Amino acid sequence: MAKPDTRADPAPVPPNTPRAVTIVGGDVPADATAASVNLTVTETAGDGFLVAYPCGGDIPLASNVNFRRGETRAVAAIVGLGPDGDVCVSSNVAMHAIVDVNGFYAPAPQHGPAAALRPLAGSRIASSRDGIGGWTSPFAPDTIRALDPVAALADASQATAVTLNVTALNAGAPGFATLFPCGDDVPLVSSVNFFPGSVATNLVTVDLASDRTVCFYTSTGVDLIVD
Repeated sequence: MAKPDTRADPAPVPPNTPRAVTIVGGDVPADATAASVNLTVTETAGDGFLVAYPCGGDIPLASNVNFRRGETRAVAAIVGLGPDGDVCVSSNVAMHAIVDVNGFYAPAPQHGPAAALRPLAGSRIASSRDGIGGWTSPFAPDTIRALDPVAALADASQATAVTLNVTALNAGAPGFATLFPCGDDVPLVSSVNFFPGSVATNLVTVDLASDRTVCFYTSTGVDLIVD
């Protein structure tokens, strides 16, 4: 979906200066009330935090993602939309922000069933570190692997999207992982950003392909664990 990116303006977003990001439009209807987003901060001028909130209100005393100077870090969030269908992002230090929209909340339809989220007990479905899910080796740079995350569910045919916890570790270089429905091109987004010597995790909501698969792309060599 949408991918607002403050790096379109070379100057970073100043500290404590809200930046409005339009969410509605395109795939997101005007009656949407909230959005499921992936927030990424990069080119950070110092240690700090970023908060996302409905535009039109005061900056809340909260944080969605905390980071160190110079880090690139991503986190999933569900954020209400302001009166104009936008979300505001603000940080206590200068930085750039990227907002990837992967879903939205809207009023239930007058006719027909409404979409619903079915929570499940946590379970590990793939790990390139341990061979779970058939992933018997770490990801090499620019590698894509497919996974059917609902294969074990009795009512898998009803699923259209999934929410996964993705952990990256043992990275050989700074990089990112991207999740997307298999059959599509690799989108210009990141789901998890990672660095050597660190363990990075993020909650990722992603559509299923027509054959129920999700594809995982990594820009550099890394192990991925999927719950």
